[in-house]
Amino acid sequence: MAGRNLQYRVTSGRYTLPVALLLAVACRLAAQPGAADVLWLWAGLPVHALTAWVLIVLNNAYGLVRQRASLQSAIYLLLVSLGSDLYGLQAGHVAGLAVAGSLFFLFRAYRSPSAPADLFLSMACLGVGCLFVPQLVFFMPVCWVGAYSLQALSVRSFLGSLLGWMFPFWFLLGHAWFYGEMELFTAPFLRMGQFGPLCQGVGVGQWAVLGYLAALLLVAGGYMLGYGRDEKIRTRCCLRFMVGAGACFLVAMVLQPSLYAGLMPALAVCVSVPAGRLFVLTRSRVANVVFHVFLWAGLLVFLGNLYLNYHS
Repeated sequence: MAGRNLQYRVTSGRYTLPVALLLAVACRLAAQPGAADVLWLWAGLPVHALTAWVLIVLNNAYGLVRQRASLQSAIYLLLVSLGSDLYGLQAGHVAGLAVAGSLFFLFRAYRSPSAPADLFLSMACLGVGCLFVPQLVFFMPVCWVGAYSLQALSVRSFLGSLLGWMFPFWFLLGHAWFYGEMELFTAPFLRMGQFGPLCQGVGVGQWAVLGYLAALLLVAGGYMLGYGRDEKIRTRCCLRFMVGAGACFLVAMVLQPSLYAGLMPALAVCVSVPAGRLFVLTRSRVANVVFHVFLWAGLLVFLGNLYLNYHS
């Protein structure tokens, strides 16, 4: 009974998000390597906090997680705190924020007369992410598949999405041309085709984080596919797309571990919403066991990464 009460308090409490933010702060305090790295260590947390806010806006707009509008944001903050190698300000943090913004406009395009404008804005967000993590360009087809499933893909919306993706690069081109630094403009395109050795380059701690997110995505996605028939059609389409996009991010990181830092926040965005829905809507004994398994497994993954951080 106490275990079930714990799941209920976590998933329905009004203080879950503030506690998650405090835990994210505590994780960074525990992993702080030295005074010289303090600013670097904390610089990424505001970007994660902004991403968490975008996830709240996303849920409020489309009702992806019923009852609690902030649980998915709390899960996201905890997921990006599992490994200390993601604490400092990195390009992947901005990419995760860009993916969250892209999802908001993509879901808004569902059967909408203004789908071309929505896809323009969605791909513009993805284009901003490509400036920081150029390999995100390979997820444009995934977004087009999502737009098709949301009945928002047409010739006009497809062309609008291409213009939206190019929009941030137009600003970059103007800046590079004005200051005579064209290498700034060409650098993202050159990096789009740069890949490392397959399945090499990531340590034990990073593989543990990937395995944890993969298990969470598998369980949450399986529950959504098996028991999501009572949801609205748009809600089902949005959730299925997030699970599919998360699987694509996961496969990309397994095959190309060099993309770990760049794509992990984006994967956490896609995992947090289905996971939040899983823990909110399930109240059985099996669900309670699953909740506790992931809760304590996440703690073990963090402690393992913390140990490796101090003994590396």
